[in-house]
Amino acid sequence: MKVRRNGNVANEWSTVKQFNLALPQLSGLSPANDAIVNRAPTFCWNPLVANNSQGVPVLAAYKYRVQVSRGDPTFSTIYDSIETEQTCWTPTKGYDDGTYYWRVAMMDGQGRLGEYTAAQMFTKQYPITTLVSPTSGSTSSGTPKFVWTAVPGAAAYRLEVSTAPTFAPLYDSITTHNIQFMPTKKYADGTYYWRVAIVDKDNKLGPFNDAIIIVCSGFKVYLPLVIR
Repeated sequence: MKVRRNGNVANEWSTVKQFNLALPQLSGLSPANDAIVNRAPTFCWNPLVANNSQGVPVLAAYKYRVQVSRGDPTFSTIYDSIETEQTCWTPTKGYDDGTYYWRVAMMDGQGRLGEYTAAQMFTKQYPITTLVSPTSGSTSSGTPKFVWTAVPGAAAYRLEVSTAPTFAPLYDSITTHNIQFMPTKKYADGTYYWRVAIVDKDNKLGPFNDAIIIVCSGFKVYLPLVIR
């Protein structure tokens, strides 16, 4: 800067000063770092808005850009992203269980992007159902009837039955909207393991609960002893 006087007489330039211009970072992120969510996450942050009653222009966010990465804090691969005018956003697609990172930055009216917030890590983990019947260690005479509790938000349930604790190979399996299942085939005598997991609307599978062990035994018919 320099002063220009009457007669177009100019003084020397002032000393050079340096400054940095940067859009502010956002705050109040939710889910916060190390959070555990059992549904599709809803991302929220504090708004950056004009709040001045004196008529003085102040900075306000035009939009926000949200980025989500799966298991990658460097965001080299983006799992989900959106630009929104709102201060909360719920994804429309299902998220598999696992670890995710997310961040958000403001955008001004010229489309300039501010600095992203620090990455926030969260874990998506669907809830598990409770197995009701048959209970662990019980004996079923013939084919068992499987019953479990409902989980709010579940689109369906995946039932698996196996003769091995590793569930490989499967002896029986079904995806159903009900909370009970009666097999149509007769189970051979022996020991079985069964478990259930929820399935969401995008056909993503939640965690299985701990397997329950049952024993199936067929009906035995005893004939009287006849001595001739």
